[in-house]
Amino acid sequence: AETNEVSNGKSQREQCWLADPLTSAYVLAGLFLGMLIISFLIGPSRLLQIVLLYIVPDKPDWKYAILICAGVAVLMVVPIPIIFMIMFVPGMVFGFGIGMVILFCGLLVGVSTAFCIGRWAFQDAIRDCVQQGDYEKAKLALKILETDEDSFR
Repeated sequence: AETNEVSNGKSQREQCWLADPLTSAYVLAGLFLGMLIISFLIGPSRLLQIVLLYIVPDKPDWKYAILICAGVAVLMVVPIPIIFMIMFVPGMVFGFGIGMVILFCGLLVGVSTAFCIGRWAFQDAIRDCVQQGDYEKAKLALKILETDEDSFR
């Protein structure tokens, strides 16, 4: 019979980097709480004024549009809650049409990058973690996805 115990007494699930689901919840709750406290201290309208003062230049040009597009792309890979306010800026600065194009390009690049990172960089680590731990639902999902000839391997 196989055992999931390793030399230091912790199960493989406890040692896996995906094992503690509360870690990300604590980080997000801390960020949310921090922004909530800042919003109460200086007020949400003043916070928005400060953010826009530093984000929007006097004369925005195509370089600024590329910077906003890159910022949105990074935001799709590394989501930071308060930074989502950057999504309003292209429409306010460049108008609806051009702002929509800037956001679409940033979203496309960012989501594609996140997909590629998950698909090629971390696929084996996640697969090993799921197969070695006791993640029954994830194992079942992998089994279903990989039974066909068109599997994700």
